Amino acid sequence: MNAWGYETIEVGKEDLEQLQGLDIVAFQIAEPGAMGYHGGVFFVTSDKKVYSTCYLEPSAYTGNHRGMSYQDLESVFPPLREFDHGLLGYNVVVPDGWHYSYLGCGNHLLVKESLWDPFAKKVAETDAMQTKSYLYNNWLQTIQSIL
Repeated sequence: MNAWGYETIEVGKEDLEQLQGLDIVAFQIAEPGAMGYHGGVFFVTSDKKVYSTCYLEPSAYTGNHRGMSYQDLESVFPPLREFDHGLLGYNVVVPDGWHYSYLGCGNHLLVKESLWDPFAKKVAETDAMQTKSYLYNNWLQTIQSIL
């Protein structure tokens, strides 16, 4: 699967063992009913690898049938257990060590605290980057550029 110009490693429940202990630095998740890839998840590791899955499998959006349950996703990314995306970005509960950005239309982004300042600085460099649509479409490129 290609996401925002980056080839992703598609993963599913059969890959759980090899996904344990990854150093995840950014995690994008779409709530059920979100615009775009609802139930879609993209995460980036410190070695710049991009993974994708869907917790609402199978996904009619891409024909991708690789997915995992939300509970399995929590085992891959434990901060997800403490995360509550609220409703459309309101009343969000953010896990310790992470920063949150609402990407619009039911899409959410968590960035590791250690990368937040360079990420936020890069986002703020251009006025055009202040819009949610820009951030939705460019968060991955921005994370990759600071790693």
